[in-house]
Amino acid sequence: MEALTPVLLQAAANLDSGTPKEPDTMDTPTLFIHWTHHPNGLQRKDVHHIYDKLLKDALPFKKMQLAVSRPKNL
Repeated sequence: MEALTPVLLQAAANLDSGTPKEPDTMDTPTLFIHWTHHPNGLQRKDVHHIYDKLLKDALPFKKMQLAVSRPKNL
């Protein structure tokens, strides 16, 4: 969780310093995040918690969809 926090804080700071954008005209604008699973990495619930706590009010998205894929085998 500590590894993702600075990245999300920087993203929030970048959004705060820019010109606000109007939300998409979709019924429910969704933020899609995708990354490769790592057994010792962040869990899905941790990412949702960080998003809800730090970015939910700063972003124009109504919800976040998290997709985690397994790494390719050798």
